[in-house]
Amino acid sequence: MKRTWLLKWAIFCFLAALILLAGPLSEPRAQSSSILPGAPGSFSELVKKTKPSVVNIRTVKVVKGPQRSPHPFGQDDPLKDFFEKYFRDHMPKEFKQRSLGSGFIIDKEGHILTNNHPLTPLSLGDSEKLEVGDWVIAIGNPFGLGSTVTSGIVSAKYRKIGAGAYDNFIQTDASINPGNSGGPLLNTAGEVVGINSAIFSGTGGSIGIGFAIPINMVKDLLPQLKKGKVVRGWLGVMIQQINKELKEKLGLKDEKGALVADVMDGGPAEEAGIKRGDVIISFDGKEIKEMSELPYIVASTPVGKKVIVELIRKGRKKEFEVEVGEIKEEKGAPAALEVKPKLGMTVKEIAPELARKLDLSEDKGVVVVRVDANSPAKDAGIRPGDIILEVDQEEIKDLEAYEEKIEDYKTGDTILFLINRKGTTLYVTLKMEE
Repeated sequence: MKRTWLLKWAIFCFLAALILLAGPLSEPRAQSSSILPGAPGSFSELVKKTKPSVVNIRTVKVVKGPQRSPHPFGQDDPLKDFFEKYFRDHMPKEFKQRSLGSGFIIDKEGHILTNNHPLTPLSLGDSEKLEVGDWVIAIGNPFGLGSTVTSGIVSAKYRKIGAGAYDNFIQTDASINPGNSGGPLLNTAGEVVGINSAIFSGTGGSIGIGFAIPINMVKDLLPQLKKGKVVRGWLGVMIQQINKELKEKLGLKDEKGALVADVMDGGPAEEAGIKRGDVIISFDGKEIKEMSELPYIVASTPVGKKVIVELIRKGRKKEFEVEVGEIKEEKGAPAALEVKPKLGMTVKEIAPELARKLDLSEDKGVVVVRVDANSPAKDAGIRPGDIILEVDQEEIKDLEAYEEKIEDYKTGDTILFLINRKGTTLYVTLKMEE
């Protein structure tokens, strides 16, 4: 027993001597890497600086009910009467819908940026300076766990994810889970470079593919956001991407720009003289490299401003002065003659009865009623219900005009169709085959 005690005491004295010889304990240092000496060893100081500016967003909305039918299999449910009799009165008349997210303070007045859902503000950075591979961190409230920090890198920029007309996301592998939405994406200087917005996931949790709105897009709208209403500019055109086939048919040098598929009646573009088939290559001095760039540039332009729109019309450059409008919020006979299948599709002349049957937006013209599998029409993306407006930029008013135009083509030719699909016009190219 005495020996054990003496042994412990000897070990303690030895360790104490080592500590005294080594001097006072040094401050803990962040881990570093000899392979990447420029990489941050720790985000702890950055987190301490920025974390107080990140807030949790909780919303409660009272929804009037019932929101769904009491019979689980719809109106055709054979047990409909049973469910109506015994469960209708037990459905809640209203309920509270709750949502959870994040936000961050941007000025001393207490303005908070988030998604549609005494203070230390965060400074806003420049998202255009971000490079793929840059370190970023995300702070938010995932799954209601409170303030949580994740880190990663910028995986890609200018991502289009089908979220709307203004898609232009930063992709990151920093974990963004439910509840992170609206929180800041920060660079290593502690500046906000994005607003965490969405994830790509089959399970609802992060799999390393998250998306943030670039902060530069938000900065343009901040003055309007602080007033409580965002007013977007409007040009009054419907546009589409230019592919290789369209480039060749329209005689373009490259695939840059936005192809005007339709012009709205009474809109700024129509009043300025812009037409279908024009290719917009510049708006207010800003080059349009990708079709998707135009909607955001137009929307960010002040209403009433007069701008120069540069375009290509049948191979020639033209300029038009357009006064930007304000986008409005959206509040949707005799027996028909038939043409035998050509190009892998069957078309009919529109009659009132056919228009009602197919729920068409037009009551005259030529409509596609069938598209064959593995046909040129199928490959071109033409669908039943499409109304043919033009063939190679010549108007098609009736079946006779369509037949006369189609007869001129031979195997190997490419045809440019302008179609109306449920009120939306777009160009498609179809290649004739044997």
